[in-house]
Amino acid sequence: PTRDVKFETYAIALVRGAILEMLRDEDWVPRSIREKLKLLDRTQTRLETDLGRPASVRELADSMGISDQEVNELLVRMGRTNVYSRDDIVGGGSHDGDDHIHFVEMIVDEDGSPAEEMEGKEMRRVLAAGVDRLPERE
Repeated sequence: PTRDVKFETYAIALVRGAILEMLRDEDWVPRSIREKLKLLDRTQTRLETDLGRPASVRELADSMGISDQEVNELLVRMGRTNVYSRDDIVGGGSHDGDDHIHFVEMIVDEDGSPAEEMEGKEMRRVLAAGVDRLPERE
């Protein structure tokens, strides 16, 4: 108070730092790998812009100063580090029509029966129809 500095000046930085630290603690991918993946993503974007086409593994490796094998390993790791929502749309056309597929619909239940699958689809249809009838606020 004697320095005429608002509490929120300190609080914003401390809260933001605490949130980032908590997120890092919860992340199963090491920070060094995350940094390499970010570099790979930025390099891919830059090369695609410069070349007007997707970059090859060789071009990525040359640009990043690493081997082709390291680029391939990073590309595999990139696929493994992404987290997907079961509600993500993974196929089909527009998001407004009925021709899209949600990620959850692609998960196979080895123990499920066709009757249970149909019952689940019918339940989702009935629930969706009920939600559609609700007033906007609800």
